[in-house]
Amino acid sequence: MATSSAEVLAVGACFESMADLRLACKRLALAETFEFTTDKADKTRYTIRCRNETCSWRLHASVIGETSNVVIRTFENTHQCFGIIGNGHKNLSARVLAAKIEDKIRVHSSYSGKTIREDIRLEFGVTISKSKAYHAKDFAFTAINGSYEASYESLPQYCIDLKTSNPETVAIVESKPSSTDPGMKEFSRMFVTFSAAGKGFAHCRPLLGLDGTHLKSKYKGILLSATGVDACGSLFPLAHTVVETENDDNWDWFLKVLHPIIEQHTPTFLVPGELTFLSD
Repeated sequence: MATSSAEVLAVGACFESMADLRLACKRLALAETFEFTTDKADKTRYTIRCRNETCSWRLHASVIGETSNVVIRTFENTHQCFGIIGNGHKNLSARVLAAKIEDKIRVHSSYSGKTIREDIRLEFGVTISKSKAYHAKDFAFTAINGSYEASYESLPQYCIDLKTSNPETVAIVESKPSSTDPGMKEFSRMFVTFSAAGKGFAHCRPLLGLDGTHLKSKYKGILLSATGVDACGSLFPLAHTVVETENDDNWDWFLKVLHPIIEQHTPTFLVPGELTFLSD
């Protein structure tokens, strides 16, 4: 049975893939503060040695038959050198770093690049760049939450699930032909009003704010929102939509979808139509 890449390297140790083995080797190099050079690396073989040419540390592995499993054939795990001299680390890639910080990201999603760099310096004596810390955090988020692309693909089913689990919720996602492949579809815009938000708006003050703000995620976009004011004077989110750009067409679409929801849940003490809109 193939082992986890987190296990100790040894002759006979088996890994599910070449990628798992490479990750394990890089983790070991980081933990034991040495660097290695790759002599052979292809789909069937992986041979590395200590970067110090006078050192005997060496590892060779190859695939098992026609499978993707990889077994360590030879491993000389003795160093005749003093490890890394300097502040960098040749084998510390962003993906290796991501695996190292993933557990912290799960607990503290606000784990900053500055803190990542400082923690790695204190724990391993290695200095990493701002960009490497940023990419490592991005890889860790993807490992935990999935990719942005997979999330966009899940939006139609997400809308169905919202309406199934929360009846009277309005959830709409629209797509358009891909700019790179006309045969494919890509995200255009999405609207969501939860059932409870619509019902709660009937007890809000006769004021509805409309505004948009820029999103900071990988694919950017604009968040358009409709926000009421409840009896305590606090903001009451009614509806929101995500669009590519803030323009007349997208505002028109947002308000046309929102209009019947407002009509259905107009504050009970209002004469129909007596609702103030606040917007720039």
